[in-house]
Amino acid sequence: TNVTTGDAFSLSMVYRAVSIHTTAVKQLSYDAYRSGVVLTTDQAPTWLKRPDIDSTRSAFLEQTVVSMACTGNAYWRITRNERGVSNLEVLNPLDVLIATDASGKVASYSYQGKDYRRDEIQHLRLLRIPGTPYGLGPIQAAQQELRGAIDTRDYAGNWFTGSGVPAGGYLGTDQALNPELAQQTRDNWTKATANRDGVPVLGNGVK
Repeated sequence: TNVTTGDAFSLSMVYRAVSIHTTAVKQLSYDAYRSGVVLTTDQAPTWLKRPDIDSTRSAFLEQTVVSMACTGNAYWRITRNERGVSNLEVLNPLDVLIATDASGKVASYSYQGKDYRRDEIQHLRLLRIPGTPYGLGPIQAAQQELRGAIDTRDYAGNWFTGSGVPAGGYLGTDQALNPELAQQTRDNWTKATANRDGVPVLGNGVK
């Protein structure tokens, strides 16, 4: 069964791992250079100091890291004016589709029903896999391990409410049971255990 980003984040270890990365990245400083000379804060490009005018720089970096950790891809929509780059917006990676040409190279991007040229989108990939335009993230690479962790957690969580009906168990007796009595015995067991109505009482040597 496919493990979605939401499923993976329901595991505390996944949430914590991504949180550690985002916290570290948000605290990084930056240096801007032009012709080998370090620029002062006033000289640095505005988009570098605040990439998205509708968000903070730390939030922009956080969304970028979370996108790459969750899907292996991050997409920035680039807005330009006569002076150059004016704004960068982090797109939801789950809503971005990539169109390729006959040779397999990226031709364009589509986001929420609108197409964008290659120079309008900056595509960041966590792990580049030959033959596909999409990057590979840890959640996609570890599907079986994550599914096993989720199933183990759910089994443990359901132990006190559903342990009376084992998946591979059965009720048996050495006495003859007609179909009606067999069905009644089964119903009594299922009701008492599944609905937590108490301890089931069984007769006719049923174990």
